[in-house]
Amino acid sequence: MARAATPAKKAPAKKAASSKTTIKKSSTAGGKITQVIGAVVDVQFTTQLPDILNALETTNNGQRLVLEVAQHLGDNVVRTVAMDQTDGLVRGMKVTNTNEPIKAPVGEGVLGRILNVWRVTNAKGTEAFKWRAVSEDGGLTFSQPEPLNYSDGSKVFSGSHFHRLFRSSKTGKLYWIGNIAKMNPIVSGHPRFPLIIAEVDEETLGLIKETVTIIDTRHPGEGEQMQISNFWCIEHGESKNLEIYVPRVYEDPTDLWTASTYRYTLTFIE
Repeated sequence: MARAATPAKKAPAKKAASSKTTIKKSSTAGGKITQVIGAVVDVQFTTQLPDILNALETTNNGQRLVLEVAQHLGDNVVRTVAMDQTDGLVRGMKVTNTNEPIKAPVGEGVLGRILNVWRVTNAKGTEAFKWRAVSEDGGLTFSQPEPLNYSDGSKVFSGSHFHRLFRSSKTGKLYWIGNIAKMNPIVSGHPRFPLIIAEVDEETLGLIKETVTIIDTRHPGEGEQMQISNFWCIEHGESKNLEIYVPRVYEDPTDLWTASTYRYTLTFIE
């Protein structure tokens, strides 16, 4: 009897291993699209919900489309942001949870030199610069911070906080997008217009003055505290155009609580 009891104790261990496999499969089980509003896509799951910032994948017009989870809405529905065009997505399309955040490619082509640009407040009367530092060893060490200037050495004044570095896959060139001012701003954090894009000289790491292009700016009759700064941008997967989404805050000087969001499409010439 004692010997017969030994196999009986081992049997549950085999079932436990099987149940672990089942749980792993259910966590990668897919969902279905329930709503598409521009870049916002809602997805409903019947099993475990993906975590916030998880990457979901679906197929749109034969191409892989990545969705980033931004919010849990309840009723097993998550709200996501698409990383490319959503034209062609319809309700009921299948979506897969990757169980991990969006990953940037890592290899010899993207390791090595890193340019870091950030803002420092000018609240105490200092000059409103963006500052930059460079790493030549993949981010292990950085150079001493220096102001982000034009490539000819002249100063770039930029008091607003939001900006972005962007490398176009169409031209291969590096660009800086943000707000600039003609002179050192008196009020910290302002002005937040115009919104410009400029090519970065990768030898001097300065903005090439001749390439500065105004995307949008304050127009007559609009609020003096106009803000065209809190933008979001994405490169179109096929056309390689850059799409920029930005709310124009204080567009109506009599209404400080409502802001319309605009989309700007930038086409790069090789």
